[in-house]
Amino acid sequence: MQIPRTPVASAALAAVLVPLAACGGTGDAPEESESTATAEPSPTEKSGIAALVEAVDESTAEDADYTIEATATGVGEGSEIPATTNTYEVQGPQEPDRVTAVVPGLGEVILQSLQATGQDPGLTAEELSSVTMIVEPDGGDPIISNSHGGFPGRTEWVRGLDGVDKPAAPPLTPGELAPLLDELADEELIADEGAQELDGTPATLVEGEAEQSAVEDLGDARDTVEAILGGQTAGTLAFAAWVGEDGLPLRVEASDDEIEVELAFSAIGSTSFEAPAPEEIHDL
Repeated sequence: MQIPRTPVASAALAAVLVPLAACGGTGDAPEESESTATAEPSPTEKSGIAALVEAVDESTAEDADYTIEATATGVGEGSEIPATTNTYEVQGPQEPDRVTAVVPGLGEVILQSLQATGQDPGLTAEELSSVTMIVEPDGGDPIISNSHGGFPGRTEWVRGLDGVDKPAAPPLTPGELAPLLDELADEELIADEGAQELDGTPATLVEGEAEQSAVEDLGDARDTVEAILGGQTAGTLAFAAWVGEDGLPLRVEASDDEIEVELAFSAIGSTSFEAPAPEEIHDL
């Protein structure tokens, strides 16, 4: 299932600065000489983002499983990009993933289709707007939830539905955040905004803006930004990321003149779910 312009655009990059603790005893510090007091800070002290990038890199190096909720919304009243939320539950390369897409308006289409054939699903249009798929690691046809009973078969899940492709990959993985922040910082496109709270959780925020031409001049970061936005940057890119005190991403937000994307990370290192048993799947 793919959403116009972005399969699932996302939202806020998380960034947390690892604080530098002061060293020394509790006694009075010696008085600084004038040269010491006015000396330029070291490169490490100058670059809080460098310490943050290192913390994110270390914290996400071993985590193959995570959950990300990606929300995409078109900018402007006349936008043709529907508001969409995709939740990816990723268990790792050898395990199935689960993707739940919520597309307002989809439920109305399904409900009208069922009612036209005399069926009453017993569900509202809002409930029918949600579709859940299981993506197996072998890359076969996705397994689709049949909770509304609108697909053939009397099982909870169906596989092999015509015209349904497997969902696109998540727009951003936890491991992709560190190199993204590193390159954006090198190009001076983001700045460290210091300690913040995100929904009551201590975090560090980095954010910035970049014109379309600056994004197009990036290296690997350009591909990552375009994956988040679901296409080439249109106009000015606004970017923000929050990272927790443990160095794990919390949220990423990116927008341009056409789309706003929010990515919320959770359960990094602890995402798991029970896949349907073979007898629960009807192969079409």
